[in-house]
Amino acid sequence: MEPEKDTEDTKLMQIIVNELADYYAGLWKEHRKTSPNPKRPNFNLDGLKTRLKNIIDESELIVSSDNMFKLIEYINGCNDIIRDTIDKKIHKVTVKMLEKCSINNCYLFLS
Repeated sequence: MEPEKDTEDTKLMQIIVNELADYYAGLWKEHRKTSPNPKRPNFNLDGLKTRLKNIIDESELIVSSDNMFKLIEYINGCNDIIRDTIDKKIHKVTVKMLEKCSINNCYLFLS
């Protein structure tokens, strides 16, 4: 890959991740914290961006603003999989944590 193209792809990824982070931070505002190390199931903006980038990297979706809806669908699907498969004992999840996640449908930070 050409260095110029790689730089453009990196910038595009940053833009998309920032847009998605803004969307999910607004959607899950009760989970957003300013602490550098928030307790599960909460997140800070940097942690959210890292998690979103990792999810996007694992997907086979093309990263573009035209594909934003598909990216959101994919991330929501990942959230649903965690919700449906979380094992309270293995992941050390409390009832209180599950209640908060259930209210806000935010499970990405439980696993």
